[in-house]
Amino acid sequence: MDTEGPHPTNVGFRWLDRNGVRVAAEEIRSGLARAVATSEEIVVPMTIRRAPEQAGRYQLVIDLVREGVTWFSERGVAPMQMPFTVK
Repeated sequence: MDTEGPHPTNVGFRWLDRNGVRVAAEEIRSGLARAVATSEEIVVPMTIRRAPEQAGRYQLVIDLVREGVTWFSERGVAPMQMPFTVK
């Protein structure tokens, strides 16, 4: 995966409501420290500073994104998803 150039690959996240609709919230990308080969695994530290403002159930979706091109999940790669309850 390319970590430089006009379309670097980063790790990003999105918040979805219980209907799977994207919730407007701060989105921060975390860069990859180096190029990663197919089937290779690396650890990427992420900062998630803010949850959705309204109380409710949400899914935090962590996904790779080729900036300006596509999220990997839109190309059939399953993202990591974690349920969250905001009180």
